[in-house]
Parts: sequence; C-alpha cells; structure tokens
Amino acid sequence: MSMDKWMDYYSILQVHCDADPEVVEATYRRLSKKYHPDVNSGDDATRRMQEINVAYDVLRDPEKRQVYHRQWAAQNRAGGASAPVFDATGYDDARRVITQYFECITASLYAEAYRVLSPTDRKHNPESAFVLWQQAVSRLYRIDSFQLGASRYFGQFELDSRAVRARRFTVHIRETNLETGDVSEYSHVKFAVQEGSSWRVYLGYTDIASCARGMLERVPGAGAALESEGVLSRRALMERLDQEIYRKTRYKRPLSIGVIRVSLESNEGGALGVVDRCARTAVARRLRLTDAMGRCGSGMYVVLFGETPLSGAKRVVPRLCERLSAEMAKAGFKAAVRGAAADYETGSAEQFLQSAAARLI
Repeated sequence: MSMDKWMDYYSILQVHCDADPEVVEATYRRLSKKYHPDVNSGDDATRRMQEINVAYDVLRDPEKRQVYHRQWAAQNRAGGASAPVFDATGYDDARRVITQYFECITASLYAEAYRVLSPTDRKHNPESAFVLWQQAVSRLYRIDSFQLGASRYFGQFELDSRAVRARRFTVHIRETNLETGDVSEYSHVKFAVQEGSSWRVYLGYTDIASCARGMLERVPGAGAALESEGVLSRRALMERLDQEIYRKTRYKRPLSIGVIRVSLESNEGGALGVVDRCARTAVARRLRLTDAMGRCGSGMYVVLFGETPLSGAKRVVPRLCERLSAEMAKAGFKAAVRGAAADYETGSAEQFLQSAAARLI
C-alpha cells in the first residue's frame, strides 16, 4: 500500500481502530444502504461506495486488518498520535467455542456444554455438578436467544497462577422467567481461554455443586426462585469484579458492592465452617443472577451488586447482615455482623475492594 495514496479505512468506515468485527459489519451495512448507487444518485456516491468496499474488504479479514493496522499505526505515530493495537488473536476460535457453549445450554445438552469448558473449570467442578446446576437453572429460566457482541484480547490472563491467552466477549441474552413469564434482556461477560492448543470456555467457579444445591431448594414447588450463583473464591470474585468494572466504564452502568464481616465471640472448632454455611443460607441464596458473593478471608464476604446504585446497596446490606446474624444464632453461635456499601468511582478492582472494606473500620 503506497503511502502517497494512503487511505484511512477506519475513517472511511466510520469505526474506531479497535472496533470489533460485528461493529465493522454493521457499519458497512449501514453505509452501503446510504451510498449504494441503486439508492443514491449523488455525484459522489459511486466513489464513496468504492472506498467503502475497499475498506470493508480489508477490515473484515483479521489477517489483512493486522497488516493494515501496523501501517495505519505508523502513519498515526508519524503524525504525533498514539495508536491502540488491534489484535485478532484467537478471535474466530474463541467466538466459536463460546457460541457452541450457549447453543448446548439452550438445547439442554449440558454434558456437551461441559466438554467445552476449560481444563481448569473441569478440575474444580465435576460433570455431575455442572449438569445438576444447569438442570436446576433450566427449571427457573429459559434462554430464548443470545448474541455475541464486543470482544477484547488478553495476552497475559492469569489462570491458576499462570498466564494464558484469553478473549472476553459480551453476550447479549434474552430469557424468560418460567415462574412469572417475564421476559428480560441483559448483557453477560464470558471468557474463552487457550489452555494448550485449544480454546475453551472459562467460567471461573470453584463450587458449582453448592450452586446446584441452592437452586434445587428453590425451584417451583419448593419455594421462591433462587437467583444466586453461589459463593465464589476470592480470585473468581476479583475476576467477576473486573468484568463489572469494564461494563461500568464502557456502558456507564451503576456498580456497587457490600462488605460483610462476621466476628465470632469464641473461636470454637468448626466455627468458620459454620460461618460459611450460614453465609450461603442467609446471603448467597437470596441474590439475583446479576449479583455475586465471594469470601475474601476469614469471616469476610463481599457481595457484588450488578447494575445497582449505591442507594440500593445501602438498603440491602443491613437486611443481609440481620439475616446472617439470625442464622448464626440459630446455629448456636454469638457473632457481631457488620456491613458497609460502596459504589465504584475509579481505580482497580483491588482498590475498590479495599476502599469498601475500610468503611467497616
């Protein structure tokens, strides 16, 4: 491509240099409807349509786009601007495996869905627990449709103390609550990771069995519907918090967390196990699908309230503390339960968590 006849394909297609393939495709369709000679008789329409076709031919092809992007970045650096790096690494394989996962879930093929999970997920969660979990969820909710959206590549994604390649996708889901008949639409973040030579879906849960038991206790005929995802490990919680911060930053959605600390009057044998069990019963099993709960140290729990402003978290956290205190009393333990709420403003997930925890002091 000669530099004296340089064409900025991103500008021609009116997309950001880091735009996902879906955005490129959608923009091309929109511009084609506007400038195609069959619908636009303007003097400049034919030339504009030719430029759009050339730009689209390059930007829709990951290999051509990477070659072009290096040249585009050099042009921008020459002009004094900094250029983000577009990286299509693993895009097709990661997209394919996440699509396969949701197709299996939608068709109730849970054993097949389990087989596309990452080795790390399968190490922590047996197939029987995963299948039971999905069967329980399916009695409460039905996925009507899903669509993969924006994607981002991570060259150094930490997974069990090692770095792997990963891609994050936003998945737009339309589902029906089978108890109420209500239909809702929401966006969910899902990761694919490359372990070995294959890309696989990464859930990040370490205790799916508990999720399954909790869901089964509240399926129709056994009480109110449970919308909890169970208790996450600290690592899994921080990954989930990173995902929500990304959504907050990009889509301007509200994000808040609650921090709950349980202080026992006596440290009898097995007391900490009782605290965990009571926390699951009183807190984790009362959360929505958009929420999550994780344990961050002995007696400290963090509740992530997705798409919830601070005012909502402030209303909920005291009630959760009361329920947890009552559950501890039923188990025969005296405990002081304190809680605090915080909303995200800026900084990393770790800084957000530390700021919220400081409110308990």
